[in-house]
Amino acid sequence: MPAMSKIKSRKLLRLIRKTLYYLIPPAILVYIFMKIDINSFFTSLKNIELKFFLLGLAFYPLIICVGAYRWYYLKRRMINPGIPLSFSMNNYWIGLSVGFLAPGSIGWDMLPENSAA
Repeated sequence: MPAMSKIKSRKLLRLIRKTLYYLIPPAILVYIFMKIDINSFFTSLKNIELKFFLLGLAFYPLIICVGAYRWYYLKRRMINPGIPLSFSMNNYWIGLSVGFLAPGSIGWDMLPENSAA
């Protein structure tokens, strides 16, 4: 009987995870869009310098590729020479997007100034 309850609890846990996997991203998007001032957003879009916007849009993927290649090169030299570039690109992209949401330096401003850290 205990083995049966273990299987049921695993299935329930899997169901909960899958449900959260599909519910959390739309909930975050709804929250974000509720906080956006739509009139201010469209006013900003009207006042944008199109050439600078397009230039930034063109260069951003290049910056991501250069950063991912740098990470690939360092990992390949220091850790494992068999790491493929596609793995590094994928993980760099994931890390970059997670870093926008939860930067690693959050809380560093709370350290005392005379701290050795």
